[in-house]
Amino acid sequence: MSLHGPIFAHLKANAGVAALVTARIYRDRAKEIDPLPYITYFMLTGGDGSPHATGRSGLVRDVYQINAWALTRNVAVALAKAIYDALPQSGVLGAGADVKTIQSLERVDGSTRDADIPPTVGGTQGSDVGVKGVQRDYEIWYIE
Repeated sequence: MSLHGPIFAHLKANAGVAALVTARIYRDRAKEIDPLPYITYFMLTGGDGSPHATGRSGLVRDVYQINAWALTRNVAVALAKAIYDALPQSGVLGAGADVKTIQSLERVDGSTRDADIPPTVGGTQGSDVGVKGVQRDYEIWYIE
């Protein structure tokens, strides 16, 4: 089972997230022409069930990076907080994934990795000049 669909569905359905990005939530990367702010996400590692002495346990661990992108640092941080608040600590995620736990791998006090997309000289990313981002990794344990 992939969590790409459930993550998208869950974030899109959350009022706090939707207020900032509507449905601008993209797997891997957004298109250059997409308006800000928006969210990108991708799986860093996972997809394998936890082995057990008697075989596969059915418990799976995935780590996803979820990025908040905006024109200003304050909006990117507010969006990252909305994402954090939207993800349940356990329960059902999106379209029925049986999640046992979701944990941010960064501290909740705002210590996250910040990113800036630098100006591109002679390239096609001129519209990305000054884009601010906040990146946070989430460890998700679920039943496959």
